[in-house]
Amino acid sequence: MKEIWMIAVASMIIVSVCANSNGGEQLESKYKTGQVWSYQTREGEEKSRICIVKVEKYDKNGFVYHIYVDSLKIKTPQMKKGVQEVLPHSPVSDKSLDASVVKLIETKRDGLPDITEGYKQWKDAKGGAFTIPVREIIQIIENALNRKQ
Repeated sequence: MKEIWMIAVASMIIVSVCANSNGGEQLESKYKTGQVWSYQTREGEEKSRICIVKVEKYDKNGFVYHIYVDSLKIKTPQMKKGVQEVLPHSPVSDKSLDASVVKLIETKRDGLPDITEGYKQWKDAKGGAFTIPVREIIQIIENALNRKQ
């Protein structure tokens, strides 16, 4: 009886190892929902932080992280003050976060920013994920907002 139990345990271990060794595919995301990170910001935005609001399996190669970025100074004529202070939603990849984050500040359990509207638009458009650093994403957005038509 003891041998049967040992064989059963060994079989479960082998199945588990085989199931998790799928050509190097990462089964768990590197970054987690609720994490707040400092990152390599643009000049003048040193207090800005990235909050990871949602994590989704994106394809066989990785995850998409839906982030919210605060304490920004995006120049835009569309806002009353001429400045947009948050990036309410941006889908980014591991590569984007790897190239951006500096230090984990905290992990929030409650009170995550609402990204519903931006997330819905992304989902409806079957959108992709940025692979460039977050500060470059912010600069591209600022440039687009200030482009003369």
